[in-house]
Amino acid sequence: MIYDTTQVESFKNVTKWLSFVKKLIQTKTDIVLVGSKIDLTEERAVDKEIAQEFALCNNLSFEEISITDRIQTNKLLQRLSFNLLINKREV
Repeated sequence: MIYDTTQVESFKNVTKWLSFVKKLIQTKTDIVLVGSKIDLTEERAVDKEIAQEFALCNNLSFEEISITDRIQTNKLLQRLSFNLLINKREV
């Protein structure tokens, strides 16, 4: 699940989306909470620590990325690809 670190409302909607996703998932899956637009440091509205705490409390993995500056994007894509392979093998 991706939220915009420059929009508090985007982060607030994560709770709703998490509930929706958990109802759809029928197997144990690693859900990753992703904060995007971390390159916009002056416009940041959601503290990393708050998002990390939310992820921890909800058993989510957590990453922050910037697609514009390509910060952490490769790491996230590798992680998601790995999770897909693992889940495919378990089915």
